[in-house]
Amino acid sequence: MKNPEDETKLDTLQRQLTSANRAWFSRLRLFMWLEGWARDRSAVASQLLAMMQDLLDAQRDGASAESFFGQEPKAMAKAILRELPLLPVLTWLRIGGSLVWFSWFAALLLAAGRQPGLPIKGLTMGLLLALTLVGGYAIIKLLSALPYATVKQEKWLWHGSGMVMLFWLIGTVWLLVRQPGSALIIPAPLDLAVIALTFGLSFVIGWRLNRLFRLGTSAIPIVLMLLLWAGAALVQQYLADNGQTLSLTLAWWVVGIGVPLLLLYFGFSVWSIYQSNRLTKHLSRKAKH
Repeated sequence: MKNPEDETKLDTLQRQLTSANRAWFSRLRLFMWLEGWARDRSAVASQLLAMMQDLLDAQRDGASAESFFGQEPKAMAKAILRELPLLPVLTWLRIGGSLVWFSWFAALLLAAGRQPGLPIKGLTMGLLLALTLVGGYAIIKLLSALPYATVKQEKWLWHGSGMVMLFWLIGTVWLLVRQPGSALIIPAPLDLAVIALTFGLSFVIGWRLNRLFRLGTSAIPIVLMLLLWAGAALVQQYLADNGQTLSLTLAWWVVGIGVPLLLLYFGFSVWSIYQSNRLTKHLSRKAKH
């Protein structure tokens, strides 16, 4: 994870550069963060700070970024990144655990309510994990090419990223709806406990990630959506276990709880998008000055 103090220091120092040097370093900085996604974040930040200080010293002597660092910043950055350490093993375990948890969570969500007992399909989860890994890697590689792309190339890179996300979404929906593979059946009432435990642990993981990445109130829509999914999955599986259909009384309970949560979800989502757009415009104005 990036250290906010390093980012703040880089922002402060970058404002001391000339407009040409600032534009040059901004592209380098973005490229190193994207291309160096597998490198230790603190090492990348330390390298950027050292390069920034070198550039400031060269600027005082009248040199430009291109004359000081050379005409191939992309190749230079790649060479530097190859020398930096990889992310710590614990970070890789967290990333891997998060991806496995996502596969379990998504498969569980769509499996609930299909039959008495909760069917868990390892093949579905494995394919979903593989699809997510391939799609995520492809998007990272496409986005890492953006800093040094031409206007035309940038357009195609964005289109390519969008297409990868679309194929990932289509593939994910297909896997979750079709659920290929043989199933391991978790009997009732243990299936309800598994669903409740899965969503409870999801809240814990989400809370830890919220603290780690300092998401603040922007994480509220995700929490509300988790509540909606948890409630829907538990109700569907309970009815399937007991061979029942949705009664009028239970339907009113679902509506009474679900509709306010849904309204809150959309409300906080719109607010988060508005806040994000304000921040983007603010950062854009800062970059121009």
